[in-house]
Amino acid sequence: MTLSASEVNRLKQAPAVEGVLPVVLSRWSPRSFADREVSAADLKRVFEAARWTASSYNEQPWRFIVGTRNSETY
Repeated sequence: MTLSASEVNRLKQAPAVEGVLPVVLSRWSPRSFADREVSAADLKRVFEAARWTASSYNEQPWRFIVGTRNSETY
């Protein structure tokens, strides 16, 4: 079944909740997943960038757990 653009946009809207700002209700965070592995080099690059991002009170409380297919963490 194919949805029209207006139907898709309607599905992206959270139900109205009293006291919640409209900008929050209309926020959309798309995600998609590919059925392929991410290379170790790409993962290293992404987590190195994340490690250097701003943090709460400059305390850098970063901890990352990466699960790859067929690993204990997956």
